Amino acid sequence: SSSSSSSSSSSSSSSSSSSSSSSSSAATYEPCLSRKHVLLSLLFMIVVPYFKDKLDALHRRLALEHGDDAFHAAFNPAHDEEGGGDERGEGRQGLSARGRRLFVRLYPWVSAVYEGGTFAYQLLYLHDDTRFYHWALHLLGLEVKRTPNHHLEVLHERRRMQRRQFLSNFSGGGAVRASLRGLIRLVYCSLDYATVVLPISVFFFKFLEWWYTENRMGSESKPVPPPPHPARPHPSGLALPLNKSHCAVCRDERTNPALLRPSGFVFCYPCVHNYVEAHRRCPVTFRPASLDQIQRIYEST
Repeated sequence: SSSSSSSSSSSSSSSSSSSSSSSSSAATYEPCLSRKHVLLSLLFMIVVPYFKDKLDALHRRLALEHGDDAFHAAFNPAHDEEGGGDERGEGRQGLSARGRRLFVRLYPWVSAVYEGGTFAYQLLYLHDDTRFYHWALHLLGLEVKRTPNHHLEVLHERRRMQRRQFLSNFSGGGAVRASLRGLIRLVYCSLDYATVVLPISVFFFKFLEWWYTENRMGSESKPVPPPPHPARPHPSGLALPLNKSHCAVCRDERTNPALLRPSGFVFCYPCVHNYVEAHRRCPVTFRPASLDQIQRIYEST
């Protein structure tokens, strides 16, 4: 009996030691990310992509304005003298034009390095050749891992303790405190089941949208409204040719037709591009226009 009791006591002590060790390891678990890592992660995940999108839009706009001249004039000072026009003004204006051309020329290489580095890290991560799936994580020294189950249990237990502690502030009798406790429990329950409720609600709203669209398509369609009146030509603008298939700038058969959206007239793409680039207006109506308002028209043969 003594041996059995000693064995039982030893087993109980071993179980208590194991439970104490597990509880101590659970109690000492802390999130791996510091505040600095969190802020830098947000910087690379939100701020950097935002500015890259803005720079992409700026590059597209400047490339459309300068065209192929930016590739020749970025490092060629004589090109500005040959170009004449607006770049012959003040030195500050010429320097600004030189900087825009330099940006148009160099930014595609910077963007290619950015996108190529991201793709290379993802490819290496796919083949288990690196522990980081993005170069920003490698720069920060952060490694993405799956959270172990015991760490998830610790986090859930910590969240339950925090909720109990917060609910204890509204303990006691009274209808107001009871209603507040019920409201807080309802909020906690909605947060716990949000991962299930949100996809179902999105599917439900998409289903309603599809059902509403199908019913509207089956109903009687309204008449198509008439097109707007065409823009009036300016008295000093170019006269429209009698043949509607001819361009108002070159007076020949239109080649590579392009629509100028502010006025609605169609010209040859090279003609309207050169005219708008030089005058910033429609050649017929004199309405203000820019190069990004030229719309190519692709005709079927």
